[in-house]
Amino acid sequence: MVASWTGDVKTIVRWELEAAKQGTLVRIRHSGLAAHPNVAQSYKGWPRMLGWLQALLERRETADDRRAVE
Repeated sequence: MVASWTGDVKTIVRWELEAAKQGTLVRIRHSGLAAHPNVAQSYKGWPRMLGWLQALLERRETADDRRAVE
């Protein structure tokens, strides 16, 4: 993955989806950041983004819904 804000730094994001009793288990592995600690700071948002995905899937909450509450 090459994000627009990382310059030429390349990383790998791997998504794994696994069926579970009550839905789907999502695993994310983001590698290639150890050599670029300044870029790694940009990716601390994964927990927030996964929370947004969970809110969408469980409550159908969208970004527009979040903006209305703020």
